[in-house]
Amino acid sequence: IMLKKLTVGSFQSNCYIYYYLDSKKALVIDPGDELSKIERFLKQHELEVEAIFLTHGHIDHISALHGLHMHYPNAKVYIHEEDYPFLLDARLNLSGSMLQVPFIYKDEVIKLKDQDCICALDQKIVCLHFPGHTPGSCMYAFEEEHCLFSGDVLFAGSIGRYDLPLGSHADTKESLLKIKSLDATYKLYPGHNEASSIEQELKTNPFLR
Repeated sequence: IMLKKLTVGSFQSNCYIYYYLDSKKALVIDPGDELSKIERFLKQHELEVEAIFLTHGHIDHISALHGLHMHYPNAKVYIHEEDYPFLLDARLNLSGSMLQVPFIYKDEVIKLKDQDCICALDQKIVCLHFPGHTPGSCMYAFEEEHCLFSGDVLFAGSIGRYDLPLGSHADTKESLLKIKSLDATYKLYPGHNEASSIEQELKTNPFLR
């Protein structure tokens, strides 16, 4: 089992590629930008994308979704149901103000709820809903690897902002309380900056004090 982090786009978002070398199958978490960079890595390792997981619907985490899905049309696309509207609305996903061509994604996606389980690459993956940054912000828990892909819910030493369209300070506060009850031994792979762990964040993240 291998994990590759690609830092993409002007917002330096983390796109993760989780893959098995022997089966040549891969999962992509948050294809945020620079499609050519993502595809170059996939082709170099002869990987077929089985599923694409979106932690939330902001443009710096979904910008390469169109192109990636076009090249891997059999890949299933997952997003929390409350962020599905972001794929259809350039104001919500922020592409209306950031890109010359607004981003709208109308292809089929699988809408998830809190605690929904997905089986992909022989992994049990659980959608954990942590609203605040967006209504459908979530983390994906890869149970076997005991790691969390946290998007913009939680960073090393910080959290995602809640002053963007449909963000909520009240929801963020509730989500922070929920994070405190997570298993501290989870490794943490956030949507920006470096990896961490829940244990480390509980000790040092000022928002979790």
